Amino acid sequence: MTAPTLVSTTNSAFTSSSSSTVSTGSISVQTGDILVARAASEDSQYTLNSVSGGSLTWTLQQSETASSRAPTAVWTATATSTTSLTVSLTRATNAGSPSAGVSVEVWRGSSGVGASNKNTATSGSANVSLTTTGANSAVSVIAADWNAVNGSSRTWRIINGSAMTENLYVFVSGVATFYGADTLDAGAAGANTYGTSAPTGEQFTIIAQEILGSGGSGPTVHPYMMMGMGS
Repeated sequence: MTAPTLVSTTNSAFTSSSSSTVSTGSISVQTGDILVARAASEDSQYTLNSVSGGSLTWTLQQSETASSRAPTAVWTATATSTTSLTVSLTRATNAGSPSAGVSVEVWRGSSGVGASNKNTATSGSANVSLTTTGANSAVSVIAADWNAVNGSSRTWRIINGSAMTENLYVFVSGVATFYGADTLDAGAAGANTYGTSAPTGEQFTIIAQEILGSGGSGPTVHPYMMMGMGS
């Protein structure tokens, strides 16, 4: 298998807003690209309702809404044309101006999405176990900390010899801390723990999503190799 390619990551603002909808900037896609929309908000009362964009069909893969946590959710879609689009996150309408946002990744050279998993805890560092179903898959992670621990010491876990690649970090003091990262090639299919090993003291939710690689061509059989081969 060949690992998929992360083409782009486009993040909306993850800052306070009274609006129930937050949107990304323009995102360029090609037919067949896999889009992964990773969303989070500061508190469980601000439920992550849906994402939309590009007239695509968005499928909810995982959602975590435990009480006294910062909710996270992941949706995926497949681009049906070569175009540009924006993606919007809609959250529950409640009083106040919570921090919430969406981070959209575009993956190319993928045969689709695989396994996903979620985790939540009242202490520790944000991490989640995931058993990938295909070789050379990528794994995308979104995490949120309701305790709003300063993540300046954040340390991403090492998978297949490399630390996860960060593409989202927002620390809103006294509100929440948001994290996003990827393993671009998880190697052989199997179990790993994704996320961070520091800081600790977090009250977190986290989701990991597998993005499958693409199959390579089989071995070439030359005509001379067929000589002498009988039934």
